[in-house]
Amino acid sequence: MVSSDEKEERKPPARSMTIMVLLLAHGYRRADGPGAVALQRGSARHPAANPPQPALSLDPTQVAAGKALFARQDCINCHRVGGKGGGDLGPDLSGTGTRNPDLDWQIRHLKEPSSVEEGSTMPSYKKLSEADLRALAIYMLSLK
Repeated sequence: MVSSDEKEERKPPARSMTIMVLLLAHGYRRADGPGAVALQRGSARHPAANPPQPALSLDPTQVAAGKALFARQDCINCHRVGGKGGGDLGPDLSGTGTRNPDLDWQIRHLKEPSSVEEGSTMPSYKKLSEADLRALAIYMLSLK
């Protein structure tokens, strides 16, 4: 038979539940792993709130390939980089490697922009090969 004290330990108090709901509503999620209880902030809609990723070594060859692809895809028509470019339809990409330093996030953004930036009008580049997507994402990461 379970005592009333044990029942109280099993069920979180209403205040704790309210706090958990509020945290989840603001983009906090449970950390992964067995027995993990820490909460981390981060979501696809709030990439800057994602925990920093380990530094990725940016291969200069990949950066150059991504920069060339950026030019071939006419990205500069919608974006500016370092004060250059004709476009203001999309955001200035200067500093995007600092704001969104996660390679996987960059690739997801290139494949399906609205999946990580709600309301994005940027077209999808999922037609590009995985190698091209990676090179373009690495170029984005180099823009500090």
